[in-house]
Amino acid sequence: PTPTPEQTPALTTTPSSTTMMAPTTTPTPTPTLDPSPTPAPTTTPSPTPTPEQIPESTPTATVTTITTTPMATTTMAATTTTTTSEEHQQCPVSATLDGRFQYGDWAGYPNTPAHKLSEDRFIVVTHIGQNVHLCGVDSHGSAVESRVGGVRVSDVNDPKQVTASWSASTTSNNNYCGNIANMHFGSCADPTCPLSATTADGGNWAGYPTTLAHKLSEDRFIFVTHVGGNVHMCLVDSHGSALDSKFHGNQNIDVNDPGQVTASWTTAQQYGNYCGSLANMQFGSCE
Repeated sequence: PTPTPEQTPALTTTPSSTTMMAPTTTPTPTPTLDPSPTPAPTTTPSPTPTPEQIPESTPTATVTTITTTPMATTTMAATTTTTTSEEHQQCPVSATLDGRFQYGDWAGYPNTPAHKLSEDRFIVVTHIGQNVHLCGVDSHGSAVESRVGGVRVSDVNDPKQVTASWSASTTSNNNYCGNIANMHFGSCADPTCPLSATTADGGNWAGYPTTLAHKLSEDRFIFVTHVGGNVHMCLVDSHGSALDSKFHGNQNIDVNDPGQVTASWTTAQQYGNYCGSLANMQFGSCE
């Protein structure tokens, strides 16, 4: 009977312990480990805000675009300012007297040049008689001051004579600037030269009585004042001041052809004062 009980517990214990421990041990750790990875995905959403910050970099690109737009606007504004500045760099060049009275008899009368005294002051001679009447204007042609000068001006086209007369003159209560009918403007930087004038000497060329100034040298210009039995010509400097008069027998000359006029002048004879026939001398770019 002793061996029998020894086998009973052996047989009972072995299957019992094997059967019970295997199912208990195996499933228990498995559910415990499964929830453990579940919080791990909860950590994964934590990096999710990082991708949410990436869209925030998109506004950064937008800001760059906005910055570029003002740069283009600034460039356009600068260009506009430059253009405006270039377009408005104009200064008085000459004036035309109103012609109600005889103010003078200089070459080019009733036109009178504007002589630069300073950056914003220009002098115009309005009369030469017993006295010299002068008008000071600003760069816009607005009247600033009238003066009467005792210093004789023999040539209103000579800037040195005119500025010297202005410096030695006294302020007048009269409004000599009121004798100006039209003010003519040109570039403040570029020098001006005679371009054309009108003549009362007679002719029938195209454009008469207007006659063109033909350039002989840097400071010499020829006007034809008459074409008939002879050709009458006048030589002036770059200020329009009369220098010489000549005549030539070439009555078939083309007054508007600079080659013919300069050739005629070269072979002509000195005579008279044909420059006295010129009036309304116009000035412009020397180019």
